[in-house]
Amino acid sequence: NFSVSVIIPAFNEQDKIKSCLESLSRQKYKKTEIILVDDCSSDNTVLIAKKKGDFLRLNLKIIRLSKHQERGVARNIGAKSAVGNYLLFIDADMQLGKNVITECIELVQGNSNIKAGIIPEESKGEGFWVECRRLEKKCYLGDDRIEAARFFEKKAFWEAGAWDEKMISGEDWDLTRRIRSRYRIG
Repeated sequence: NFSVSVIIPAFNEQDKIKSCLESLSRQKYKKTEIILVDDCSSDNTVLIAKKKGDFLRLNLKIIRLSKHQERGVARNIGAKSAVGNYLLFIDADMQLGKNVITECIELVQGNSNIKAGIIPEESKGEGFWVECRRLEKKCYLGDDRIEAARFFEKKAFWEAGAWDEKMISGEDWDLTRRIRSRYRIG
């Protein structure tokens, strides 16, 4: 049996966390735990997440950091407490299609050389800036230099050195590069 730990770093995400958790509740793959690492939010992120997690009967664990950190620190703290065989890192403003976790599991189980997976992202919403973001994402779909892995076999994640906690941006590309130097990414 394979299980997935979904790790969500969050900082003042009260307006987005509800939709994120709802999308996780719709996943067809059910052997998941959700770890929300709250990075000292000053809004109602934690309260909303707890209420929504209870209402949806999610396997939700909330970790509250005592001081504000970079994303890599929050992600690694979540990974250290993860019990799953696989780690999926998403942001609090993301919503997953109902088959994403199933497809990630099938990807890595279907090829023993693949230890991580890239999940193509699509911007949703309305307005000029959303359209700009949507166009930007379309421009680099399938470009290995830009798209970054979000799904990892736990052992490969730790062997590659986890998230670089000193980086303030580009940490996703850095980890993807380090994973790719050892394993295949699907």
